[in-house]
This record gives sequence, C-alpha cells and structure tokens, in this order.
Amino acid sequence: MNKTKILIVDDRLENLIALETLLQNIDVEFIRALSGNDALKLSLEHDFALILIDVQMPEMNGFETVELMRSIAKTKSIPIIFLSAVYSDNFHNINGIESGTIDLITKPIVSQVLIGKVNLFLELYNQKKQLAKITAELEEALSELEKLHD
Repeated sequence: MNKTKILIVDDRLENLIALETLLQNIDVEFIRALSGNDALKLSLEHDFALILIDVQMPEMNGFETVELMRSIAKTKSIPIIFLSAVYSDNFHNINGIESGTIDLITKPIVSQVLIGKVNLFLELYNQKKQLAKITAELEEALSELEKLHD
C-alpha cells in the first residue's frame, strides 16, 4: 500500500531535513521541493495529503506558488500551511489566506503545534478518502439495483 505523501517546500535543504526530523514519528512519505517551480511540478506528479511551504523563496515565493496551485484543478483543494520566520503579522496571515493557505506557522516552529496540525490534516485526508470509497461503492450498488429493476 502506498504511503500518504506530504510535500515540503523550502529553498534551504537544511530546513527540509529539520522538518522531516520534527515529523519523523508520523508515518508518511515526504517529498522535497527546493523551489516553487519544483513544488508545482511535483504537485502534478503526486497526490499529497498536505503541503508545508516556506513563504520566502527566491524566484517564486510561497504566496505566488500557492496562488498557482489554487488555479489548477488537481491541486486546488490540497491543504497548504505556510511556514515563515519573517512573515508573522496579520497582514501576511491575511495574504496567505487570500492566496489559498489554511494556516501560517512561524519559525522557530513549536514541534507540538506542527505535529498536531499535520496529524489533523492527515486525519481529514483519510476521512475524505474513506468517503470517496463509500460513495463509489454506493453508486455501484445503486447502478446494480437499477439494472435489476429494469
């Protein structure tokens, strides 16, 4: 069975490794992206339960990356959490929400906060998958009933 995947995005490899270390007890596969462009490409190649993305990156910042992700059907509804050492005020929180994130966690990261939020979104992802499976089974059963009725 394939592991649930989380995309982690930061232009600094040491930050990606630190994130993986903080979340090491969560049974997921981490996919790393070192830029917004990498994140966009990977988000089209994989199905992610959650994306954790740094705000401040060269070339394409987190706000721009998330806005592009929200414009693509495949990535439109993936929960995204911004991570930022620089942007922590209400203005940037509102910008993040307007660009399509659901939360902003400031650095230095409090591990319990990050772990709690990641676990919450993984649970929601699993429930969404269960609902999709049940819906498909019900639609199949309804189709069979309609065939029998005819």
